[in-house]
Amino acid sequence: MRFTISTSIVLILIFITSSCKHDPLTSTGGVTPTDTTTTNTDTGTVSITGWKCSADSVYFQYDVLPILVSSCAPSGCHNAATKADGYQLTDYASAIKKGVSAGKATSSKVYTEIANGSMPPRSLGITMTQAQKDIIAKWINQGAKNLSCNPSFGICDTTNVKYSTFVASVIQNKCQGCHNSTLPLLTNYTQIKASVQSGKFAGSINHLAGYSAMPQGSAKLPTCELNKINAWIKAGALNN
Repeated sequence: MRFTISTSIVLILIFITSSCKHDPLTSTGGVTPTDTTTTNTDTGTVSITGWKCSADSVYFQYDVLPILVSSCAPSGCHNAATKADGYQLTDYASAIKKGVSAGKATSSKVYTEIANGSMPPRSLGITMTQAQKDIIAKWINQGAKNLSCNPSFGICDTTNVKYSTFVASVIQNKCQGCHNSTLPLLTNYTQIKASVQSGKFAGSINHLAGYSAMPQGSAKLPTCELNKINAWIKAGALNN
């Protein structure tokens, strides 16, 4: 078969172009890129887009802020209204203004006051766990960055939700700061189950009419978290 010069050039260009094609990137700097998928649930559409959470990183919006709001910013303390001692711990911009030395937890007053037990004040009856203190320290040591991720990325699995591995930690980080001295108490399974049975727990976290919206002074729980807790309640709120 005879080829003209122009035909040969076209074939060469096609070969070069096809040889330069690559499979779509699945990661950028170790972080999974944005996914554009959503999933429908009983309480609405859950976004499973954004960035996948890494077990090696601490995310301010998801890991740190709920602890600060729950344990450090109740009424009369480090909230937007009071700003006790000039500290406001209700959002990222305010939290890093004072008492946080990026990369140096032991030089950051926000952490050292928490670590030595001075904060939250014992008079409030709020006690931070060692795990919560470690999260604050790790966040600061990692640069006190405003990182965010989507814990629902790729999937929102509401099957077989367990109290021990999911529900308890959400309540500890986002509810117990207030509800270890404020009624209803939510410091153990028995108290949590009683609140569930009364209807107050579901009414509050789902921001239903006639109930106090919780977490107090914060946005509603992420939709996937909410759906998982609702699924646990629907399954009998077991101590599993």
